[in-house]
This record gives sequence, C-alpha cells and structure tokens, in this order.
Amino acid sequence: MKTSEKTKRVALFQKLRGTLFSKNFLYYISCLFIFFPSYNLSAKPNSDSDIYERGVELKNSGDWEQALKIWWEGRNDLERDGLTDPRIGIAFIELATENYAGNYYGTACEMYFWGLSESNGGEHRFVIQEEFELIAPLLGEKEEKVWRASLERKDSIAKRIKKFWLERDPTPATPANERLLEHWERIAFARETFNKNSSTPYGTDDRGLIHVKYGEPDFKKISSFGRSGIELVRWIESPAARSDIRDVDRNPDYELWIYYGIGANESTFFLFGRKAGIGSFGLRNGVEEFISEYAYLRDARNILQIMYYSELAGLDPFFEDRYYKLEEIWYRTETSSNYPVKRILNLFFHTNKAIDRTTPSHKYAAPEKSSYHDAISPIQITAQSLRFLDELNSPRNAIMVFANPQFKNLAASADFKIPDYLLRHTLIIRDENLNEQDRITDFVVEELDYPFTFILSEVDSNASFSIATEAFAKKDFVSEYGEFAPPKKAKVLANGSAFLVSSPLLSTDMKTLELSDLILGVTIPETLDESKFLFPLIPGRKIWKKDKLKTYLEIYHLLPDEAGISHYSIDFQIAKLKEKSKEKKSEITITFKFDSLTSTSKENFDVDISKLSPGNYELATIVTDKVSGQQKTRNANFEIYN
Repeated sequence: MKTSEKTKRVALFQKLRGTLFSKNFLYYISCLFIFFPSYNLSAKPNSDSDIYERGVELKNSGDWEQALKIWWEGRNDLERDGLTDPRIGIAFIELATENYAGNYYGTACEMYFWGLSESNGGEHRFVIQEEFELIAPLLGEKEEKVWRASLERKDSIAKRIKKFWLERDPTPATPANERLLEHWERIAFARETFNKNSSTPYGTDDRGLIHVKYGEPDFKKISSFGRSGIELVRWIESPAARSDIRDVDRNPDYELWIYYGIGANESTFFLFGRKAGIGSFGLRNGVEEFISEYAYLRDARNILQIMYYSELAGLDPFFEDRYYKLEEIWYRTETSSNYPVKRILNLFFHTNKAIDRTTPSHKYAAPEKSSYHDAISPIQITAQSLRFLDELNSPRNAIMVFANPQFKNLAASADFKIPDYLLRHTLIIRDENLNEQDRITDFVVEELDYPFTFILSEVDSNASFSIATEAFAKKDFVSEYGEFAPPKKAKVLANGSAFLVSSPLLSTDMKTLELSDLILGVTIPETLDESKFLFPLIPGRKIWKKDKLKTYLEIYHLLPDEAGISHYSIDFQIAKLKEKSKEKKSEITITFKFDSLTSTSKENFDVDISKLSPGNYELATIVTDKVSGQQKTRNANFEIYN
C-alpha cells in the first residue's frame, strides 16, 4: 500500500524537529516546498481593512499622496461591492487638509460623504461615534443632547452628521463643501499649534477647541499678569507691603482671545491660562481664577485683583467695567475711614467668581462660525417646499426660492455700486441617505424680484433638497448682442443656500380628504405682477408686526351631498410657542364655513397679527368636510418682528 501524502508530511516534521540546527536543515526546508502546496506569500487580501491600513502605512512613511491614491482606488473597489468604510472617508479628508492639498478638496468631500453612507451595516460604528465627538463642540447645548440621546439608543448618527455638513455647505452646487473643509483645516492647524495638553476631542488644549469653533480671533494678546506696577504704587504706600505682594504674585501667563459678532454682545472673549498660575493650562472662567489662595492668606488678593483688571481694561468693555467698579471701591477707602473696604472687596471678588462660573462671557456665543461668509456677499434665501395635486390629481412638489442678494463693498471701494447681475438657481435632489440623485439648474436674467419655482413630480417621500443660488455679473453671461452665453468660469459675486426635507406624497384617493402644504407669507406689492407668482403671496416665515400674515391652502377630494354641493369649514388657531417648554398659548382662533360646487378649493386669507407680541408662533389650519366627516390639519411656524 502506498504511503499517504499526510503520512509523508508527519514523518518529515518529526525528522525536521530533531535536526533544526544540523547542516541538513536547509535541505529539509526545501523539502517543504515539494511536499506542501505552494502559497503566494506576497499577496495581500483585498479587504477594506487592508486598504485603510495600507494607506495609514504610506501616510506614516511620509508618502501622503500615495496614501490618498490607495484610499481612492480602494473606495472604488468597495463601492462596486456595495460597501463603504467611514475610516477611509474620514482619513482621506483629514490627510488632504493636513497638507492643504486644495486639488484634492472636491474628492475629499466626496470620500467623506461616501464613508457615511452606512451600507456596511454599522460595522464601523465606533468610527462614527468618534467623528460625532469632533462635531459635538459645534452643536448647541440642546442639539448636542438630542444627538447624545440618539447615541444612547444606539441609533445611527451617520445621517445626522451628513445632514449637518450639507446644511452648512455655502456652495452646494460645487463639489467642495467649504465649511466641512474649513473645519478639518482648523483641526489640522489646532493640532499643530495648540498642544500644551490634549484635553479636547481634537487632541489639543482648550485654545484648539475654540479655534476649531470660530477660527482665528479678531484680537489676541499673550502676556503675564502683574507686569505693571502702576496700581501697586497707586494704592499701596508702604515699600515693604509692596515687596510682600510681589513675593506672592506668581505673574501668571495668560492668553486673551476676542471675537466680534459671535454672541449677544458686540464682543466675546476667551481667557486662557493656568489656574492660580500653576494648574493645567486651559480656558479660565475669569480673572479671579488666576489669583491663588496663598495670596489671600497673605492679604494680597484684593490688590492683585485690581492690578490684573487694569492690564485688561483697555482691551474689552467687560474688563473696563469691572476695573472701574474696583477703582471706585479703592477710592472710597481714601475718603472714608469707616468704609469696610476689605469686606466689600472680598464680596466683589467672590461675586465675580460666581458670575463668571455660571455665566461666562462666552456662554451665549454661537456654537460655531465660518469665516467663509466674510469673504463673499450673502444672498438671503427664503425657500419653501409645497406639496400639491395638479389638475389631473397627480402629486407635485413645488420648491419656491425667493432670493435677495446683499451686496457688500468687500473691497472698500469709494465708487462701489450694486452690479447689474443675474441669478443661477441649482436644486439638488437627495435620497433618504442624502446621496445625490439629480440636480436641476436654471438661470434668471430678468424679473429678479420674483420668486423662482422648481416643479417636481414623483419625488420620494424621504427626499431632501439642497438649494444653491449664485449671483454673477450679467456682462459675463450676456453678449453685446443680447445673446445668453454662459462662460466656462465666472466670478461669483454673492451666494446663498438652503436645505429642505420632503414629506410623504399627497393621497390621490378621491374618497380621502387631502390638503396641500400651508404657505405663509406677506402681500405681493402693487409694483409686482401677481400673475407671475405661482401662489398669491410672497412666501416667508418672518413677518413684520405691521404686515398682515397671508396664508394659502388648497383643499382636495371634498365629497358632495345629494344636491352635489360640498360643505366644509376651516379653523385657524394661532398659538405662541414658549422657548423653554413645549407648551403653546392660544392667541387667535377663527372659524370659516364654506359651500362649494366642486371637489377642490383654493383658499387664501389675511390674518391681522398687529395685536400679537413679537416671538415665535404656530398656525394650525384645520379643515373639516361636513359631508364625509373627515378632518385634516396643516401646521406652519412663523416669527413676528417688531
């Protein structure tokens, strides 16, 4: 009987085990390649894990462009198999922005959003969670709580992240999302520059976190407290006492950043340093945190307080106000021997500290700010999505865009004037995963004061829409003979964007009461031709108190009685929304009753809001079919300005 292949291998291993260090070792090794099937040791599995790791290896070796190439090619391979890998998408945009590789920026945005498509079934959920932590500082307090609650329920937040950046894209019609790229550029700069510790999600000190949120400050000062002795000489006469105070003054280093236009006040400041001059470097609530308890024991705290404030008084009104209050207290010590200066100063010290701890200067600052909008004139956009049924009872969706360019004299030119311009509107239609499905572009050369409307059919119920409007110089698009000839490239004079979410399609069942979406707005001025408006109002959700609130609603599938007449009523209920609760306070209730010879009705009403106080409101419109007994409601929110 022939010896089996397995028996031969076992015998060879037994012999080899006893001769590893013999001169015949190489002979036995060569025998392995005879008895064992051959393997390609150089081949690497073509998995998404290897694609990502190979890119990381190239990045670490300094070949960042080759890393981007590997990830791009790997993405194409994965996409063919219906897979994604958020690690690759995030790593791509991170590496491209670290190297300020502008020629890769459009691709970087595409890779990032591809990585968030989640067709991998949540395999890399932890990567998405880490990405959320990089976005969390940019969220408002309430919004962050909603996101974290979603995480606790183990809901997917990849779509939330994607929507967050799509909503902030200043130029949706272009491949690059400038706000997303700015975010990653700020992270790269912060990691390289602000590294006294790694206390933030970005691996930086607190300055890095503020830089990612707001960019470079409008004003910055780096210094040490206590350098100036003016206040010390001014209030302390004894040279010995001055010397004692100098001994306990640690001259703590500080860094002051001031931003304009990010909060309720004209300026918002961030003060960085070490607590009591010796703690960990970070964002401090106020000046008092720089003064040590040791200074209090040596009776030096109060003079250090006014010394420190005096150095900041000329930099921001906040510090100036506190300095003058301190100065007033110290002045009173010279005019009244009975004035309890120490007790008053101690009270002032602790009051400031408590106020700064609970309501620091930056508490009411915006969660984030982009510098992109300062570089180009904005276009104020009012966009509304309206579902309706056409004459054939087919569902349609009208996307109405009202654009108002706010041209700014960015060059500070003495002869600045508003240019003769035209508008380009782009509508991007996205599916439920926010992937682009289609885009429609149109130009408006004349009649710029009228809203532009996209009419869509067969829109998916879970679709969303990105709207981009750009203003160009008309001379670049229209020839001297009046012919419209768009150039390949043209300078954008102003731009604006909006983001809308679709709702379920309207029912076409003739036995089911149906309503169009409720449109709110204001009266069309007499200077404009009302026939050129799709609906008899200028859409808008911010209404001046002196204007009348106009509403428009279409009603479908009203059932007739035996005489062929439809009977229905419309109730209007306006309720004020309270900011800190979900409660609504009813302000206006109006009921109208109608008869109709048709199954469809188009209704528009004027509502007097002159007696309502400024604030946010909800308008509920309730339609009741008196014949069928069916009832349907449409709601819309609006804001009243004084």
